[in-house]
Amino acid sequence: MPIIKNILMITVFFGVLGRFYEIDKIFVADKVLNIGAEGIVFFTYAMAAGSLLAPIATKLFARLGWRDLTKYSFLSILLAISFMLWGNASVFVISMVTNVMIGFFQTSNSIMVSTIFQSTIEKSVFGRVMAFRQILTVLGAAVGIIMAPVLVNYIGVGGSMFFGGALAAAFSIVLVIKIRTPKRKLAARL
Repeated sequence: MPIIKNILMITVFFGVLGRFYEIDKIFVADKVLNIGAEGIVFFTYAMAAGSLLAPIATKLFARLGWRDLTKYSFLSILLAISFMLWGNASVFVISMVTNVMIGFFQTSNSIMVSTIFQSTIEKSVFGRVMAFRQILTVLGAAVGIIMAPVLVNYIGVGGSMFFGGALAAAFSIVLVIKIRTPKRKLAARL
């Protein structure tokens, strides 16, 4: 299923961005925000607060009447933007707000993935697809662990987060185009 493949590709990029975040947050707290390496505790609390607010997104989207794939794409774009903003924030308050946004959109995104997978994938292969999704997340994380220190040295935290976020957003936009464009029109465009 092409839509599921696209969602799995987006999962890889968020796995990479998640590792960039985990590795770079010490550098950001200590060198960029000057709150000390212990300041990463603030990031954790802000992200947890955002995660607790995630059910609000489900209620808001229910009122809009959007399809699940459209919701997922929209949330993925907002999550990518949140990572990009966090990587380029040099003010403590902005960094905290972007951490809340990351927690909010990441949890909302996970809810939507589960909803889409449960409604789309046959029960006989559901477990395999979810396991494959976890494998891709781990592979993305491994790539992120390898790339993060190198990219920070060459393009900085902001550049690496922007690069990864832009790729995730691009794949999310492609998913929106696939959803909105009938197959005949899509084939004609290609």
